Amino acid sequence: MKKQNEQQKIRAYERIRRPISPIRTEPGYSYRPTIKQNIRARQDITGPNQILPINPNQIIELQDYQQPVIHPATNLVKNEAESVLRRPPIQDSEVFFILKELVMTERTYKKDLELVTILFKQFADKQNFSFANLNLFDLIYSDQALLPLGDFHSQFLTELEARFQKWTDKNFECTSTSLALGDLLSTLERSFKFYNFYIQKYDLILNELEQLCKKNKKFDAIYKEFESLKICYLPF
Repeated sequence: MKKQNEQQKIRAYERIRRPISPIRTEPGYSYRPTIKQNIRARQDITGPNQILPINPNQIIELQDYQQPVIHPATNLVKNEAESVLRRPPIQDSEVFFILKELVMTERTYKKDLELVTILFKQFADKQNFSFANLNLFDLIYSDQALLPLGDFHSQFLTELEARFQKWTDKNFECTSTSLALGDLLSTLERSFKFYNFYIQKYDLILNELEQLCKKNKKFDAIYKEFESLKICYLPF
């Protein structure tokens, strides 16, 4: 009895240390490969130094299996289905995604400001419409409202994109001090006075715009035509 238990332990140990193979028995399967085919299939999976004989009378089935090939030199794991690259540490940090989101948001906001401060004025000029003596556009295009905001955010976006380009460079050294955004975000304080003026005048601007559309049919037509253009992707 003791000897039988020892033999069972030995067989269990052999099963544990035996390499895992995608070969399994199927009693209802009729394919019977030769000994040479079995050994070759086993070599492809376990490697040239690990050949385990298979009973030639055993019925086997090869699973749909593919062992990945590891390339130590490039630190890649490849197979025919996919290729996985390890990302640089910087691209796994939260601050990287914060910067990326800031860049995308600023690009959109810059386009919105240009739509009002530049593109609409150019479109109206081509229609021979004059903004002279109109209080509405004195407010919008003054040196205290949207024009300085447009200039500020253009510069801010340039600095954000330069920082993002630096962080995505393959030679960038990722450290706690190099991953900083506070110096850029602190420059937003310079725009507060322009936002303060614009917020105070916002209701007045909307009222002037509504009255101008009612009184000036040419401006109303230009306004609606510009709003229908593809470049004006949001309600103007």
